[in-house]
Amino acid sequence: MHIRRIALFHFETKTNNGCVAEADEERFTFFVFHRGLLAQKARFMAQKDLTQKNLEMYPDVFADVLNALYYNGRQVIREEELLPAPTEGFYPGGSTVLKNQFQDVSMYLIRNGQVRMRYMLENQTRPERKMVLRKAGYEGAIYRRQLEEKTIYPVAGTVLYWGKGHWRSPRSLRELFAESFEDHAVKEMEEHVDDVRMDVFEMTGLPADVRKRFRSDMRVIVDYLAEGKDYDPGDRVIRHPEAFLWMLYALTGDARYKKLCKEVVGKENVKMCELLDKYEKRGEKRGERRGVDRVNRLHALLLEKNRLEDLKRAVADAAFQKKLFREFGL
Repeated sequence: MHIRRIALFHFETKTNNGCVAEADEERFTFFVFHRGLLAQKARFMAQKDLTQKNLEMYPDVFADVLNALYYNGRQVIREEELLPAPTEGFYPGGSTVLKNQFQDVSMYLIRNGQVRMRYMLENQTRPERKMVLRKAGYEGAIYRRQLEEKTIYPVAGTVLYWGKGHWRSPRSLRELFAESFEDHAVKEMEEHVDDVRMDVFEMTGLPADVRKRFRSDMRVIVDYLAEGKDYDPGDRVIRHPEAFLWMLYALTGDARYKKLCKEVVGKENVKMCELLDKYEKRGEKRGERRGVDRVNRLHALLLEKNRLEDLKRAVADAAFQKKLFREFGL
């Protein structure tokens, strides 16, 4: 599929009459790029999971994930070669109904004005037994569409698993159908059943040598998840701080990352050390406020019970104060 045809496909789905003949190729490219980003961002906002403000929607991060996980860190895929692909597909949901299905992030590899490949990234926070069927559905819809195109291209789908523990769900159709293959008649047909394999990368426990291959903001994410509070990012610069913080919030549940997003809206290239300073100061202030509230609550309870001597002692004796905290469940 030529890059112009991709743009035509997207643009025609937006217009009512399909009249796009007078628009030039640059306009098409501009339209599909921004429509792709906006469509993906709208989906991220609608779901409270990793697709929210997804860091992978940026071509430099998307390319970095592929280069690190598939090309041993070699810079085979360049961000300027990537173009957002549609993330919505359709499948029959009944006799007359079409249902839609969404992927997280999908991009075309464009070289010499032609689509050479389509990559898809799917984020999961928990194993899903039938995930390989979803992958088969995504890819099947794309290949079916190519029947009407002059150019054909392969599709590669990848699952990034951000959950705890290992992914123990089937990674291929044959694994999924293992129970069926226990029947001797079906078993003899196993080699004739088309298989679909699914690459799953356990992102929270990547080995150090794999993490070192990352060059984008994703490097900080995978290092932090692997090393925890001991991780020191140094002076590393975050190119997409808002999306980066949203992803940390989604992965950790720490609301401080979410609040910091407001301070970096529209900003780029922020030093990680600056973000950490703001993060830690927020934690310190919150801790200070909680400490003051706790002491005030204790004093109020002691006054209420007319325990004035205990109140005087608690002010001067930290150990006694802790004992009172335990006594009152504070």
